[in-house]
Parts: sequence; structure tokens; C-alpha cells
Amino acid sequence: MNETAKWGLITTALLVFFLFLIPVNIYSSGLYLIVMVGAVALTFVLVKLLVSVFLKKLTAIMKNPDLMPSEKSAAAAKVFNPSGCVVVPVIVVLFFSMVCLLIWREVQMEKNELENHGQLTLATVVNGDSFSSRRFDFSNLVLGFKKADGDSAFVKHGITAKQFEQFYKNETVPVIYSTRYPSILKIVDTQEEVDRYLKKLPVKKEL
Repeated sequence: MNETAKWGLITTALLVFFLFLIPVNIYSSGLYLIVMVGAVALTFVLVKLLVSVFLKKLTAIMKNPDLMPSEKSAAAAKVFNPSGCVVVPVIVVLFFSMVCLLIWREVQMEKNELENHGQLTLATVVNGDSFSSRRFDFSNLVLGFKKADGDSAFVKHGITAKQFEQFYKNETVPVIYSTRYPSILKIVDTQEEVDRYLKKLPVKKEL
């Protein structure tokens, strides 16, 4: 098996794993870790794949034991441009593209989960905290509600600092949660969305 085929298969396998084989509840609970690990792994194999496709001659030269180090350095220098190594921008673009892809996939998985297994109910804002800066935003609410089976659930739900200011303790808010994974939920903030879910499932008002 040549290098291109090998890295092509590895890339495909990693894409399938990170995009389709990780369950939505694990994806949601470990989002940051999965995105970082996945982005690094996918960037690495994609760079290897691109090198095997577009830099075959350079790869062969670098692996040639009969060439002097100076000859290898001269060959590698062709990959550079006056402003620096062209490989570095490619790696940066690939990395952030993979981050965006994995986050988008997680958002779509949660959306599909709530569409297929969503239950509309009322939740109480039990607690919450907010810490934000120009670069970071760690704000969340602790929401308590009764599930369809009668058991109580308390879920920490991430929101933005701006949204955090709109809620207060012991406030009752409509939410849609997954009957399979109650930790996956969204706060309903429009009447249109409430009406749409009321047509599908009855509101569970007991808290």
C-alpha cells in the first residue's frame, strides 16, 4: 500500500469515528476535549495525506539515504516562500477548519436528538454562575425539572453571559430536553417554538 492510500484510509476512518460513531451524549459532555483531540488528529493525518499527494518528490528525497543533508535541505527549501513556510498556514487553516467541522457536527447532533426525542416541559432555574472576558465566556444555569417518567433531573446548561443576565433564581422557563439523554436540552425562547412542540407533545407542567 502506497503512502497516499494509507493516509487516505486513516483520514477516512478518523472522520467516520469523530463525525458518526461517537454518541451524542458523550459528544455533548466532552465537547472541548473531543474537538481538540479530533482536530489535532485530523489535522495530522490530513497533512500527511496532502504531503503524500503534492510533495511526493520531496518525500522521496528526504527518505533517500544516499543524499547529503545539504541536498535534502535545498529540496526542502523549495517548500518555503519569502514570507515563511507555506506548510504552517496550511496546518493552521486545516486545524481551525476541523475545529469548526466538529463543533458544527455536535450542534447538528444535538438538534437532531431534540427533534427526534425532544420533550417540552417547564424547568426551574435552581442556580447559576457566570464568568466572562473578551476571550472566554463560562456562564451556565442549573435547571431542575421532572422527566416524563416522573424522576427529577438537574442539568447544568451553558449559555452566554448576555443571556445569563435575562434569568433569575426560581424563574420558570420552558425547555426541550431529550428523553434519552436529559442533559441535552435547550431553553425555548420563542412562542413559535413552543407552539410547534405543543403540537407534537403535551407540556409537562409538574415541577
